[in-house]
Amino acid sequence: MKHLFYLILLLALAGSCAHHKAWELAPGIYVLDKNSPVETLADLRDRLPRNAVYVDRWATWCGPCLEEFTCYDSLRPFLEANGIDILYLNSDMDIEESLWLDFIKENKLYGYHVRLNTQLQRDLIDQKVFIPRIPQFMIMDSAGTVLNHQALKPCDGKDLQRQLSGILHLEGPEGRIGLAYPPGR
Repeated sequence: MKHLFYLILLLALAGSCAHHKAWELAPGIYVLDKNSPVETLADLRDRLPRNAVYVDRWATWCGPCLEEFTCYDSLRPFLEANGIDILYLNSDMDIEESLWLDFIKENKLYGYHVRLNTQLQRDLIDQKVFIPRIPQFMIMDSAGTVLNHQALKPCDGKDLQRQLSGILHLEGPEGRIGLAYPPGR
C-alpha cells in the first residue's frame, strides 16, 4: 500500500511539471504563453494538444490578416471534424498585452494563441519556416513538424480543405466533411 501511495505521488508530481497549462481567455480561446514565453518551435509543440495544427501568423495592423478572419466561421467545422487545431501566432511585438487580448476576444478568434517574440522568431528562421511577410499560414502535423510553411489562406476555402486533406492524409479528398463556401471561395 505504501508503494502505491508513492507511485501515485510520483505520477502526480511528474504530470504537474511536464506541461504548461493553457490560460483560457474566454470559452474556446486559449493563450499558451500567458505565464512564460514560447521560445522554440519544440516548446510550442509541447504546449499544444497532439493534433495537427493550422497556424495563422498575423498582426492587428495587417488588413489582409483581418480579412482572413472573416473566413474562419466557414473553415472551423472542417478543422474540428478533422482534428485540426488553430494556432494564431501574433506578430505584434510592440502592442500591450491587454490590447492584444481584447482584440482576440472582440474578433472571436477561437483556438490557441501565442505572441511571436525574438527567440521564437529566431528559431522559426533557423527551422527555415519563417517568411518575412504576413499573413503567413502553416500546416503542422501532430508530431509538431511543419509540413508546409506557405499554406493556403482561410479564404481559399475548398482549395485549403483539399490542401489540408492531402498534406495531412485525411479521409477523402476533402477530409471528413466538405464545406459549402460562398461562390468563388
